[in-house]
Amino acid sequence: MRKPLSCFSWNNLFFGSPLELIHNFIVFDSGIKKLCRHNQYFGVKAAQVYLHRREGGIIWHSQGSGKSLTMVWLTKWIREYNSNARMVIDHRGDRGLKPNRCQ
Repeated sequence: MRKPLSCFSWNNLFFGSPLELIHNFIVFDSGIKKLCRHNQYFGVKAAQVYLHRREGGIIWHSQGSGKSLTMVWLTKWIREYNSNARMVIDHRGDRGLKPNRCQ
C-alpha cells in the first residue's frame, strides 16, 4: 500500500519551476541551507514584476516572516539580472533607528 505523501507531486508544493527555486531562492547562512517560504517567494516574484515596469513599491512583512531573507533573495535577483542597478538596503531593526518626527 502506498503512503499518501509518496503520491504528492512537486507542483503541489511549489508553483514555479524547480530550477528557479534552486537558483533564485536558496541561500547558505553559516553553512545552513535556507529555502524560501511561500510568502517570501510570492513577495519577491511580485517585486520582480514591479521592477520590470520600473515602478517602486513596498513589501509589508510581519514579525518573524523572513524580511531579511526576502531582501537577500530580491537583491540577489536584481544584481544578477540588472548589472547597472545601484541599491541601498536598510534594515532599520539592526541599527535601532526610530522614525523621525517633524516638529
